[in-house]
Amino acid sequence: MDIEYKLKQLGGVASWVHLDVVDGELATPVSWPYTEDDMDEAIRGLAELNTEIKLGVHLMVKDPQEYLDQWIDTPVKRILVQYESPEHLQNALAVLDMSKVESGVVLALDTPVDVIAQLPEKIKFVQLMSISKIGHYGETFQEEVYKKIKEVKRLNSKITISVDGGVKEEHLKELAKAGADQVVMGSAIFEVSDPAAELKRLQHAVSS
Repeated sequence: MDIEYKLKQLGGVASWVHLDVVDGELATPVSWPYTEDDMDEAIRGLAELNTEIKLGVHLMVKDPQEYLDQWIDTPVKRILVQYESPEHLQNALAVLDMSKVESGVVLALDTPVDVIAQLPEKIKFVQLMSISKIGHYGETFQEEVYKKIKEVKRLNSKITISVDGGVKEEHLKELAKAGADQVVMGSAIFEVSDPAAELKRLQHAVSS
């Protein structure tokens, strides 16, 4: 399983790993494991993983309530739902609120941050997309996200903010300065020969 291999690559360095799930409707293209045939296998695979790394899932899907119970039953510690999901968003948030899993909401780049006021008070985690097209890889980082981070902090200084999409080393300090607590990085880490060493180097670059 590719996820297991990547987790082993980051062993002892990463505390969290972020998994994208794309249904091909809200966002394209379809991404693991959003097909009925693959879902059971994916869930079994996650349940059998032997890792100390915490797993988070970002559901970029039309209906986040579909398969939600199955995701909750996996070892994932955090489930993020896309605010722009047109079906059953509030129902999905209510289900997550009653579960053992930390929940959060993801805002597309063009979604104003004041929608946070419409979310349940228990939502303490917001992820801001920093690319124009969710679900697409290799997209360019959009600097307007810096302003959005500051706006979220003004609305709720206690909320945890993550940023996802096109993030590279040159963005890290400015993101931290704006108020971001976490970032999601994929190709910047896994497209080098030693992902663990690269992650450790990037962590040091932010803290220094």
